[in-house]
Amino acid sequence: MTVVRGRRLALAATAALALTTAAGALKAEPDPTAGMVRLQGAYANAEYGFRFSTPSGTTVLRARAPAPNHGGLVLLGPGRRIEVSAAFDAPGYGSTAALLAARLPATTATPVRPRPARLGGRAAEAATYRKGAEVHLLVVRHEGDPDTGINYTAELTSTFAAAPTDRAAFARLLATFRFTPRE
Repeated sequence: MTVVRGRRLALAATAALALTTAAGALKAEPDPTAGMVRLQGAYANAEYGFRFSTPSGTTVLRARAPAPNHGGLVLLGPGRRIEVSAAFDAPGYGSTAALLAARLPATTATPVRPRPARLGGRAAEAATYRKGAEVHLLVVRHEGDPDTGINYTAELTSTFAAAPTDRAAFARLLATFRFTPRE
């Protein structure tokens, strides 16, 4: 459920960005990100126990209460974003490897080779893949008990042209990611 909700959030925010930068007639369309909380500089999530700093010049968006606060969305430009989120392991993946396999698309234009990564100084797994004209870099970690743990995901979605710049922004964000005590 969280993956779907997070992707809807990302798609809505990307659509809003595209609408606000399109022709004048489209600027009158409602902005789906208007009801979201906008944060500058940093994001913290006490329920799932993590925080990160946003890349310079960007804003992180999160759902406004009473909607669940699973994470934040950083808009980098049209069709380009970083999504960082967490959710209790309701689907029952139970491991980082299973979480990564579940998050990857069933078919991609390029082979996916999972590789070791770090998230908040802890072991994680990462994969890079293409989906249409998009380049994705996904980092995941399952934390805690296999039955009751938390799944953490950080995903960059970029274009081929912007990928080098966006990867650098993603790396800077990941370098600031920290696990924190949960409330």
